[in-house]
Amino acid sequence: MSAPNKTPTRNNALDGVRGYAALAVGIYHSILCLHNSNAVEQFLKTPLHDNPNLYHFVTKLLLVIFNGETAVILFFILSGAVLFASLQSAIQKKSLLKCTTDFIIARLFRIYPALIICLICFFVAFLLLNKLNPVFFSFSIEQLFHNLILYKPEAMHGATWTLQIEIVAVPFILVSFYLYHRLGIWGGIISFIYMALAIKLKFLVFYHPTLAGCLYYFVLGFAMTTPQAKYVFSKINGKIAPVALIALLMTGHIGYGLTPLSFLVKGFFAFIFVGIIFYKRSVLFDRFLTHRIAEYFGKISYSVYLFNLIFIDIALCMLTKLPSVTERYLEAGMVIALFSLIVTLPVAHCVEKYIEQPCIRLGRWVQNIKLPISVLSPQPSAESARALIQEIYPFPQQ
Repeated sequence: MSAPNKTPTRNNALDGVRGYAALAVGIYHSILCLHNSNAVEQFLKTPLHDNPNLYHFVTKLLLVIFNGETAVILFFILSGAVLFASLQSAIQKKSLLKCTTDFIIARLFRIYPALIICLICFFVAFLLLNKLNPVFFSFSIEQLFHNLILYKPEAMHGATWTLQIEIVAVPFILVSFYLYHRLGIWGGIISFIYMALAIKLKFLVFYHPTLAGCLYYFVLGFAMTTPQAKYVFSKINGKIAPVALIALLMTGHIGYGLTPLSFLVKGFFAFIFVGIIFYKRSVLFDRFLTHRIAEYFGKISYSVYLFNLIFIDIALCMLTKLPSVTERYLEAGMVIALFSLIVTLPVAHCVEKYIEQPCIRLGRWVQNIKLPISVLSPQPSAESARALIQEIYPFPQQ
């Protein structure tokens, strides 16, 4: 799941949502990591009230509260809203072609640098640990390559499937923006109908297994930035934000469990909740989500999302040999969650500061390159090279 580009009028509460969502994903994976895949699927499909004992009920309740799937829905809606708002702002100053090329450059420089560093660290760490103890698995060069190009995210880092979606969704985002720019609300309606049809007609998304459903959430994010949505949210009482959040968390986990209808309903409640935050309609949530701790988690959320899984896997390899750990999966999962979070935070802090932000600035520099001029110009001087480095890594002057 990646962090979107900054908008001209940044809403810090959205960073808070993103930060807590990234933490929820880590806890979610930690609790489930000791189950086999069949048990995970069955456990997640079981409604909250159908769990056979208190231990299962508490585990299920925690998985509802710290639900990774809900967090991903929030990520995609946030991405859709912020990216679409950013495109609408850019089109006021740039041509459509320039907006398109800048958007693609920004997405690549936002997503790939931290991803590349993470996967290389993942590969090297487990290669070395495997040499020390065979309990740690290792990866092949082929798996590393497939994950680096996001061809097979499950090859190494399973959570990077959301980044694959962020990349393959780029053409659909741009086409949707073009339709909206040319046709207004009717363009948005055409995009929504297309995405809705793609849920059943997979050829519309080139038979990608999960893209259609994710595009539904992106389109909800697009819709949030329209004048019509702004008017609707101006009439909504922000006090219903907690109700929308609880409904979002509980949908699919009570009654008949997860169904195609619950998929649509979760999107609706996520749209309401994020929209209230987007338009700053909830005083309570705005204060909570703009607290400096929430903002910090939001700032490093992308790197937390990426690197947390490495330490979860390390902890998992160390704990699986302990007796009865799989029977006490809740306690073991919370230990793994705490360990992985403590170790991930300083790593994520450094990656955000020294990889993410410099590469975002580098992307902006690339956007401003005038190719015909630069090709004909002489080699850059030492002064211009130093100026570029200072722009990307703005360290204090000595």
